[in-house]
Amino acid sequence: MELRPVRRRTQHRLAGGLLALGVLPGALALQADAAVRDHSTLVPTAPAQGYPLILNAPLIPLPNGTFQHLQVLATDQVGRYIVSGGDFQRIRLQNGSTIEHPYFAAWNIDTKQLVCPTLDFDNEVFAIAEGPSSHLAYVAGKFSKVTGADGRTVVRSKLALIDLDTCSIDATFVPGIVDLKIDRLAYDADRLFIGGDFTMIGTTDNDIVAELDPVTGTVIPAFHPDFKGAVASKIKALAISPDGTRLVMAGRFGTVANNGVSLDTETAVFDISDPTKPRLTAHSWRSPHDRVLQQDASVSPDGKWIGVVYRGTDAPNLNVFLISTAESPQTERWVHAMGNSVFGVGVSNNAVYVGGHFCRIAAGPGPTDPMSPAMGITDCDGHPDSIWRGHIAALSITDGTPLTWNPGADSSTGGRVFRVTTRGLLAGFDGERTDNIRTGALAFYDFGPGVEDSTAPGEVLFNSPAEGAEVTTDVRISGAAADNVGVAMYGVTIRADDGRFLQANATFAGRRVERRLLAGPDGGFVIDISLEAGAYAVEAVALDQDGNRSNTLATRSFTTVNRPVDPPPTTGLDVIDQAADSSLVSAVRVGSPVGG
Repeated sequence: MELRPVRRRTQHRLAGGLLALGVLPGALALQADAAVRDHSTLVPTAPAQGYPLILNAPLIPLPNGTFQHLQVLATDQVGRYIVSGGDFQRIRLQNGSTIEHPYFAAWNIDTKQLVCPTLDFDNEVFAIAEGPSSHLAYVAGKFSKVTGADGRTVVRSKLALIDLDTCSIDATFVPGIVDLKIDRLAYDADRLFIGGDFTMIGTTDNDIVAELDPVTGTVIPAFHPDFKGAVASKIKALAISPDGTRLVMAGRFGTVANNGVSLDTETAVFDISDPTKPRLTAHSWRSPHDRVLQQDASVSPDGKWIGVVYRGTDAPNLNVFLISTAESPQTERWVHAMGNSVFGVGVSNNAVYVGGHFCRIAAGPGPTDPMSPAMGITDCDGHPDSIWRGHIAALSITDGTPLTWNPGADSSTGGRVFRVTTRGLLAGFDGERTDNIRTGALAFYDFGPGVEDSTAPGEVLFNSPAEGAEVTTDVRISGAAADNVGVAMYGVTIRADDGRFLQANATFAGRRVERRLLAGPDGGFVIDISLEAGAYAVEAVALDQDGNRSNTLATRSFTTVNRPVDPPPTTGLDVIDQAADSSLVSAVRVGSPVGG
């Protein structure tokens, strides 16, 4: 079995389909980045309206006589769905009725209707990530069982793969029993990493971070770093870099060790370009605070920055830190004082969004609009050099200067989760209003569908292979489609003649998997892949930046045959020719991206 690392290029959440193939060696190679929303501006102040409301009641009584609000603790955009999880129990529908719908909720981003109302988890959900197709979501947390739309309850220990189109639980993805909880997920480049307070997965000793096969859920033993001295709620951020070669993380770590390197750090960067030999890089950083005060962390879409936030009595003047992911010991790019605890953070390309129990925060260092108290929020001690930002704020990614954005949020403690998506910003908090608009415990600061609202791309036209062609097992598949503004990406499926589909781990199975490939500079796509001899069909649709799909599914059938074996060289000239041909074959099999 041969495993080879492959380079790729993507943008945030538009995951491509590279395969480091074993049984079927090869790669789906992305050509270049697509033109998609890049968060060059701040998200709107006013949240979107018309969605169901996740309720933060009933309140939970605490021993000290106070009450704890229920919350959204995980959220993400998965294709055309908004998916959320947490410890909440109830949802209010648009008609005013309230339903019991604990721990998990999903709705269509366009129609705003609740989906999968009978999909049921038996305990809290802490992490969500888009899976191998735009309708599949990895869901993680404390749960042990999940019930699908068919009414069947299956055992899924802390992690499941959910089909949002059918509201079913994937039958192939069955991880081993996880002993505690999973708090963070990272899926991209057909690699799946989990993070949490667990110590065992099945019969395998694994703690804090592990890699799983994205199709079956089995543990990948090559990735096995050693963490010592970490405290509870150990992992706060987990992300794969856009090129698929780095795993970036942050948490309440003591030391992190791997490949002979041991670092005292709260952030870490692993080189995962070779799946068989993950390498801990020299990146390290530690804040001046006790690591138990770390509340949340977020990695920027380009993988270059980590935002980390803190709470507590010794933290109000050093709350928000931005750190480079450069592979050397780091000091923060900047730190900003918020005057009170910060609980959640989300980093976009130009801003660091934060939520907490603050309302008077430090100004500057750049020119700063002091603004006014948002929603009448003045319940904070504040920073001596203070400006108004009511429980939610946006800071410049360049120097931490508070930006002119102050919707306010009626949270009791503050935002717990911020998720930057191509459509805007999802924010989960323990309140129900922001910008004086009732949103429930989840606010969606939505850029909106944009100019592509009603125009679908045209049908994909294949350039290669020709219909019915017989090609060698090293195959180049290419094509393009037209759109009024521009194709952002392609959804490509490879199907064998027995009806099974190519999976993320290079096997073929019954589950349909549509890989996402970003459009190249010419608007098309190129795939270089090695397939065993046999009959195949490739199916493709084009998608614009707002997710509109081609109305026709394009199909191209072809057959692969083994490459003929060259006869032994008999002359010096033959030896030279054979060596040149071998180099070419090697280059094709690695699946190097065109132009990269």
